[in-house]
Order: sequence, then C-alpha cells, then structure tokens
Amino acid sequence: MIDFSLYCNICNAYYTNEKTLFSMVVENQYDGNAIVALLKKCDKNTIFNLIEYFDENAPIQSLLKNRLEEMNIDEEQSDIKEVVRSSKKCNKSFYQYLVNIISCKGFDSDSAFYNHISMSRQTFAKIRKTNYISRNHALLMAVGLELTYLEAVDFMENAGYAFRKTDSRETIITYVMRNRKYTLYSMEEILFAFGEKSLIENN
Repeated sequence: MIDFSLYCNICNAYYTNEKTLFSMVVENQYDGNAIVALLKKCDKNTIFNLIEYFDENAPIQSLLKNRLEEMNIDEEQSDIKEVVRSSKKCNKSFYQYLVNIISCKGFDSDSAFYNHISMSRQTFAKIRKTNYISRNHALLMAVGLELTYLEAVDFMENAGYAFRKTDSRETIITYVMRNRKYTLYSMEEILFAFGEKSLIENN
C-alpha cells in the first residue's frame, strides 16, 4: 500500500473527481490518470521531495520521475525560446542603437563615422540592412567611438557579444579602456606592440 497522506498534504489538492486521492489508495482504487493530473500541479521542489519520501520501489516513483523529466524538458524549451526572443530583440534594435551612439559621440553622419574607422560604405550598409555585425566590426566600432569600458560592455551586449577574458587582444583592449584615454590609432599602436592583429586590417 502506498502511503499517500503526505503526498496529498504537500500538493494541497484533496479532491480529484470529487474523491480524495488518499481515499482512492486506501480503497485500492489506484487511479494513475488522477495522480498524473495532480502531479502537474506540483512544482519541481515538491516532486523532488516526493521522490525522496516514497520508497524507491513504490509504484508512484515511475510517475514522479516521468513528471520530473517532463519539467526538465519544459524548462529547456523555455530557455531556448528566451534566447531566441532576446536575440530577435537585440537584432531588431541594434542599428538604431548604433545610430544613436554615433550621434552622441559627436559624429555628424554615419559616413563621417565609418570613414573615421576606415570601414567601407558597403560594409556599413550591410550592417544597416541585416542588423548583424561581426565581432571584429563590433570591436572596431567600440574602439572607434572611444567608449569607456562600461559603455563598451553595453555596446558589445547590444551587438550580441561579450568581451572574452581568454582572448589576449580583447584583454588588452578592455585594459586600455579601463585605465586611460585612447583613440583608435593609439589602440592600434598598443595592439601592434603586443603582436596582436589590427582592428582596421581585419575590417
């Protein structure tokens, strides 16, 4: 006989089809569908508690583990959907974000900025059309805009990236951003001195 009293108390659901699940078990009216319906009302911690409470060989264990697997799948799918939503939101807003920050940094026009960083008109137009920017172009723009470290972190995030601590070139760039004033060309000199690839040459 399954001890179902704690189960009913934890779930706080005493009636299913107008009869308590505990009564069903006591009367040997084990209703798997009713139990599954009740399990769907439980949160994940409750499921874990129930798995620990009932004997390993109890019939309910298979139902509990199946429900836990379903919840894990639901969480994974929810995470994937959130990533997709965030990505779409990021891509949708990036070009407008870029235009705003170019203006805030004192450039009179898009062309004034992309000429300043030695970016071709075609490349900039592609970014405008697709709302996609490569990592190197994002780094080039962040440096070309002479952003502070915190501004650059926000810029990279809006572009869909984050600075990589394991990348020596990006470590140098972020160190300079944190500790001194710089220009695109002074940053290029520092990268060259450390044997790192040019931002402009990779444009």
